[in-house]
Amino acid sequence: PNPLFGTGRYVHRVGRTARMGHGGEALLMLMPHERAYAEVLSARGIAVAEEALPQALKWLPPPPDSELRHMSKPSKRDGGASSGMAVACALQRCIVRAVAADSSVSDLAADAFRSFVRSYATHPKEVKSIFNVRMLHLGHVAFACGLRDRPAMIGQTGSVAERKRKKYEQTLAANKKAKKQLYSAADQLVTKAASNKPAKAKSDV
Repeated sequence: PNPLFGTGRYVHRVGRTARMGHGGEALLMLMPHERAYAEVLSARGIAVAEEALPQALKWLPPPPDSELRHMSKPSKRDGGASSGMAVACALQRCIVRAVAADSSVSDLAADAFRSFVRSYATHPKEVKSIFNVRMLHLGHVAFACGLRDRPAMIGQTGSVAERKRKKYEQTLAANKKAKKQLYSAADQLVTKAASNKPAKAKSDV
């Protein structure tokens, strides 16, 4: 669950992982400047245990075969010290290439970047000092969305680019409609001229 909606709702959501008398677990990924949130959860009765990054990365799916050649032999072996990080890097390369290869996916990634940054600024007052939007590394956020562009370009030009695209599509549609009307008018003139053309008189000779 995302801690965006405040500590109370987050604790409630974590509590829903425990059912029928059994315990439950939730994985929360925090950036370095957000680590104080773990203390806030502990104060609310949530038992928080920090997990080492390599241990967390072991749950990642294996990268495609095309990426395996970029990984070192120790990284390919199960349980290797750098295995989890190497797999994460390989998967990230796949994501970045996929986003760059499709303009519609790239637009969605840019929207995701803007949406995340804007929502990050709406944390409740009780945790706003922890989740401070000014502490965000926008380059890392953009890269996490699979984007290569600078965040400033993404945030400032996304809506402008969308308006330009819509205006271009409207212009194309208007030109197509005007061309169709022109052809229709030309056909009517040709038909009218043909019907008004006098018939040739037959010679008796």
